[in-house]
Amino acid sequence: MTVSDEGLDTQVVIVGGGPVGLVTALLLARWGVRSTVLERRTEPSPLPRARALTAPTMEALRSLGLERRVRAAALPVEVTGRHYYFGRSLTDPDFRRLARSRSSRLTEASAVAPAICTQDRLEPVLRTAVRGTPAVTLLTGAEVTSVEPRADRVEVGYRSRGARPGRVCRAAYCVAADGAHSVAREAVGIRMSEPEETSHNLNILFEADLDPLLADRRSAIYFLDSGEVHGYLMPGDGARRWLFNQILDGPYRPATDDTDRCADAVRRVLGPGGPPVSVVDRQRWTGVSRLAERFGEGRLVLVGDAAHVVTPFSGIGLNLGVQDACNAAWKLAGAVLGWGGPALVRSYEVERRAVAAWTIAEDRETMRAARPSGAPPDDQAGMGRWGHWYGRMLERRNDQGLVFGYHYDSTAVLPDGSPPPSNDDPFGSYVPCGRPGHRAPHTVLELASGARVPVADLYGPRFTLLVGDTASAVPDRPPVRVHQVASAEPGTDWTQLYGIAKDGAVLIRPDGHVAARYPSVPADFAGVLGKDLRRLVGEVR
Repeated sequence: MTVSDEGLDTQVVIVGGGPVGLVTALLLARWGVRSTVLERRTEPSPLPRARALTAPTMEALRSLGLERRVRAAALPVEVTGRHYYFGRSLTDPDFRRLARSRSSRLTEASAVAPAICTQDRLEPVLRTAVRGTPAVTLLTGAEVTSVEPRADRVEVGYRSRGARPGRVCRAAYCVAADGAHSVAREAVGIRMSEPEETSHNLNILFEADLDPLLADRRSAIYFLDSGEVHGYLMPGDGARRWLFNQILDGPYRPATDDTDRCADAVRRVLGPGGPPVSVVDRQRWTGVSRLAERFGEGRLVLVGDAAHVVTPFSGIGLNLGVQDACNAAWKLAGAVLGWGGPALVRSYEVERRAVAAWTIAEDRETMRAARPSGAPPDDQAGMGRWGHWYGRMLERRNDQGLVFGYHYDSTAVLPDGSPPPSNDDPFGSYVPCGRPGHRAPHTVLELASGARVPVADLYGPRFTLLVGDTASAVPDRPPVRVHQVASAEPGTDWTQLYGIAKDGAVLIRPDGHVAARYPSVPADFAGVLGKDLRRLVGEVR
């Protein structure tokens, strides 16, 4: 049975309306679950903040019908280039460029390409989508004052900015998506691990016409060290807006952040003859990585930066949060709609906290590698204090294993006793594997209907059952859709890829991870499948 709506204002209340909170709301809406998003800001931040969207994140946005809109807002390759730039300034005649790694496994891992879409451009796309979704109510300017999980509901107190008295939103569940300084997390007493500070920084958002300076040096990121100023430059809107992250460690820590000083810092790394610079905004930040001791408390779950914090340098933080949302949304839908039990919601923490811990460990290693040291006396490369990083860039930016290769081990997965694939570099390389808990390997399937579809396009608000020579009846709850596969793209045997026989089957969860596989289906497959599904979702009958 479904959770009773009696006395509730909504089914799920989401604290925080940044990208992760908005994606969570949209994913819940696909299941028909109503949510209310409480966001303290009235407008998105003008600072670009996160910018890299991995292929799995773009898959999630594609499933929501947003891929085209996000790509329209993203920076085209013509703007970002496919290189990393190293030099004393943007006009340094002795600059060096390093070609970005294009892993041959990238196209094997997904049908969807990654994108560079800064948060200030992504968030308006998501807000527009949310406002066009009847199942979602977005309240901006809503400051959360309390979060109280109870036995049968969560009560979230909030007030409109400057207004009193406050209001209370009652929901079956609460998702805390309100960032590193989460009010919701602190309200229930969940602590964060001690931070490991890696660098002190100043983001300087500015406008300038840099096109005349770029010519043959256009790149995704520009690592610059003028001697007095050190940091990295990134394109903002693809035209005149840029973000310079000045690293303030050691001798690079100025006393003030006034407009004139920030403009002077930018001019120094642009080099002689640079264009006029107009500072739009600036913000100091400290690079830290932290992990919440728990990812939930009763009917409250933590996602995104409320649950874990990684440094912007790794480029993975927003993506980590979106995958949290993909994992949590279907489990919360099961609990709200009545086909999922308490164990299903608890499996969210088991699965995602392990992935976050691994990501944080790798993020810290990346920052230790990137942290500038004194340039050697014989450095003639024009890279200053970035010389050591030039040699490690491709090593630490080739993170296909981190993006695609993690797997889950919880009650929401039915193990089959098989070992994980051998991988000497689990951070850098990805080995596709149909083992339960792993990401369902990408291929383009030809269905019995004649349609040719990438595996990820089959997912939705349901489980997905791929079968070869065997058809099967499936239960209504939880929802399952059966796809009979005739073949895969040329050169691919989909049954071999998934580790099953021609009469086998694979059950894939709504978040794209393999729930169970059946090398050869048993005679009473419908009965076996029904029993397995009940186990996966928490033994709800």
